[in-house]
Amino acid sequence: MDELKNRADIVSVVSEHVVLRKMGRSHKGLCPFHKERTPSFTVRADPPVFHCFGCGAGGDVVEFVKLKEGLSFKDAVESLARRFGVEIPDTREESPEDRMRAQIEPVLEAAAKLYEQWFWADAGRKAREYLSGRKFSKKTLEFIRAGAARDAWEDMLSALKVQFREDLIEMAGLAIRGQRGTLYDRFRNRAIFPILSDRGRVVAFGARALDPADEPKYLNSPEGPAYQKSRTLYGLSWAKEEIRKAGRAIVMEGYLDVARSIEAGVVSAVAPCGTALTSQQARLLKRLAPRAVLCFDGDEAGVKATKRSIEIFLEEKMDVRVLALEGGHDPDTFIRDKGREAYLGKIDAAEPAIEWLARVTAREHDIESPSGKAAYMNALLPSLSRIESGVERAAWIPRIAQIGRIDPIAASEELARSLGSRQAVRPQAMTPMVRTVAPAPKQELTRSEVWLVALALRSLPEVADALAELEGLDLSSLRSGSILATLLRFQAAGAEASMATVQDALSEDEERRVLREIAVQDIEIDAGAARSCALSLRKLLLERRLAEIQRALVKGSPDLDIDQILEEKTRLSREIEALRSVS
Repeated sequence: MDELKNRADIVSVVSEHVVLRKMGRSHKGLCPFHKERTPSFTVRADPPVFHCFGCGAGGDVVEFVKLKEGLSFKDAVESLARRFGVEIPDTREESPEDRMRAQIEPVLEAAAKLYEQWFWADAGRKAREYLSGRKFSKKTLEFIRAGAARDAWEDMLSALKVQFREDLIEMAGLAIRGQRGTLYDRFRNRAIFPILSDRGRVVAFGARALDPADEPKYLNSPEGPAYQKSRTLYGLSWAKEEIRKAGRAIVMEGYLDVARSIEAGVVSAVAPCGTALTSQQARLLKRLAPRAVLCFDGDEAGVKATKRSIEIFLEEKMDVRVLALEGGHDPDTFIRDKGREAYLGKIDAAEPAIEWLARVTAREHDIESPSGKAAYMNALLPSLSRIESGVERAAWIPRIAQIGRIDPIAASEELARSLGSRQAVRPQAMTPMVRTVAPAPKQELTRSEVWLVALALRSLPEVADALAELEGLDLSSLRSGSILATLLRFQAAGAEASMATVQDALSEDEERRVLREIAVQDIEIDAGAARSCALSLRKLLLERRLAEIQRALVKGSPDLDIDQILEEKTRLSREIEALRSVS
């Protein structure tokens, strides 16, 4: 890993995706992970790190590839290793499932190519006519790799047997074994939609019947080593980049809805694969964007699917919106009839999930009757309870009360009861005082913190003596307190402190974020400044401790040891005065 990170030039990797402008030792550009007009995205070659001061994204070159290409850590490492010619030994023992997946994926890809060939040949005429009749362009059909299964029992099986074993073809879900033990094609006389993993590999197929007499109308590949429905989203491999850029994913019901969105030029759409949305699928999207826009059919089944999906996304602490379609439209017919601009307008105007739920729930209950009002509120409580922020929950009460024509105080009390605490939605001033020792408030980064940490990351010998000035002090009030404490631990253990090792040692995301903020700053300082920075921080911390003592003396407490605290006050005052004379 160390060799890979040394060989993989972070500036050149990032430059493939971002226009960077050199500014001193840093490079700056527009962040690729959120929309911005003024560059807040910074990259440094030494130490090799990137950080966005706008959205907080940051890390090393592996993290950049992970985020930008939507890869796992392992896949990002392998991608960089191939590019920069670094051999990464695989220390993990390959599981039987991994080995089987590696054998099945080539079979699935070969099948996808055959289905595509048949689609554009005479054998795919019925499939082409069906999809062309639904106003899909050749460009879109080629983009989604549309295919056709011949109206025959063994055409795919015979074609694949030339290259692959029968057991692999069966394991890939492309063939079924009949009662007499003979294999035959699973998909026959159907339009085919390849299902890709988030890495763009074919893992399964969705198929629509072309003959109205054939059942079921939609048939999917069975689950297997390469395909788990609950962890796969149709269209994600195409959509992930647009989802990141837009900051939201559009979640639809089926393959043709996604294809219609692509036809309209909106690629950030995905769909579950023949099943209800799952938590695993929601987490896949959460890695890419904070918001999900649900665009399901407006019929009863679509409303139920929307409700289930809202619960899942709220459970994952995502911002959920609903694109409601009126007039009996489904996403496919709406986009066809109204066009791209109307569709984009609907996406932008998608209403918050709680608003949509309240309106739908009000129509489902007799809100003019007392029992209907209670049923209305009870139906909304599970969704409200999933909102993490108490402030946000409380803010919804007036709107929910207005839609359901109920008393807002009563609604607030119902929500408080469901959460198991009246204080959940009451103003903070009304909650009982709990006596706890509050941690010292974090301050902004001081210049001395930035300089000292930056020098420490260069492993300069002068920094060791400087850091020793901070030993024994409470660093928690400093924004870089955890970083400095980590540097002190490294020093005590005789370990080398680098950007990578310190970042790995920090336990909180915010701590790593602060480290990146410091690392990417373009500062020219001499190692001799380390001691003056450390003394400045020592004085600052002692002054804060002295202020705490003074407040304790003014407040008074029977548990206070006056003699001891006065002695500490005197000692601190003398040391602070001595430090002032040094500076």
